[in-house]
Amino acid sequence: MFVVNISILTLGASIPIGFLLNKLDRSLNKEREGRQKVSEESRKLHSTIVQLQDEINLRKKLENSLIHTKKMETIGILSGGVAHDFYNILTSMMGYTELALLDLPVGSKIEQDLKKVLNAGELAKDLINQILKFGRKFDEELQIFSANKIVSDSIKLIRASLPSTIEIHQQINSDSVNIKGNPTQIQQVLLNLCVNAAYAMRDKGGILKISLSTVDVQHQKGKKHPKINPGSYIMLNVSDTGRGMPSEMLKKIFDPFFTTKEKGAGTGLGLSIVNNIVRSHGGTITVQSTPGKGSEFYVYLPRVENLVTI
Repeated sequence: MFVVNISILTLGASIPIGFLLNKLDRSLNKEREGRQKVSEESRKLHSTIVQLQDEINLRKKLENSLIHTKKMETIGILSGGVAHDFYNILTSMMGYTELALLDLPVGSKIEQDLKKVLNAGELAKDLINQILKFGRKFDEELQIFSANKIVSDSIKLIRASLPSTIEIHQQINSDSVNIKGNPTQIQQVLLNLCVNAAYAMRDKGGILKISLSTVDVQHQKGKKHPKINPGSYIMLNVSDTGRGMPSEMLKKIFDPFFTTKEKGAGTGLGLSIVNNIVRSHGGTITVQSTPGKGSEFYVYLPRVENLVTI
């Protein structure tokens, strides 16, 4: 009788334990499912946050680009108006100078002086044209020309104007590379970059490096330089061993009227005009700089295979 009672008690006790174990399993399964749902929702939320952050960054870039565009338009209108008025005044001055030359004996001292005035007037006209081109787009006839020749001729001009404390190291691809554009403007780009490099080395001297090579920009490089399309380019590299610039300064270096030079030493239009010229030729310009170690500019211009015309 005692044994039977124990069996009955054991059987009665096993029923609720099994029920509890089943209930516990269901609870654990629900908990696992809940954790999975929470994990999935967390991943979705993180993905949404990343997308929102990307959209915010893109919007900030677009806003900054719009502000910069509006600023450029305003400065272009202002500088264009002033330059146009000054051009009219200059034309009158040069015209009267030419009339005065007609009444002077050939070879006289006054004639020579007035010719210098005319030469200075021509330089002023070139400067005005640069300002006008900065503010507006001109439909100019483009030419196919050798980049090698433009760079070589420019180096000859630069060498004569540099102090002896600055050395020029040049490396130009022996194969002729052709580009389509305005040769005077491309020469202006190189001269401007070299003048800035020389100014950065004015105190202690240094080395000015100029190289010209070809490069095939692939999609990978296109991502590195998003403002340039994949294709065949010439790459003009101008570097110096001067003062260099901090990163916050590099962000403004192509802004109009921004200059690192002392007051009265520069207008701040040089690199803005260079940037506009390069972009108008379908290229791009980038810069790297380290304080105390110098700066390095890279100019990419589309290469053409056509025969050289000039």
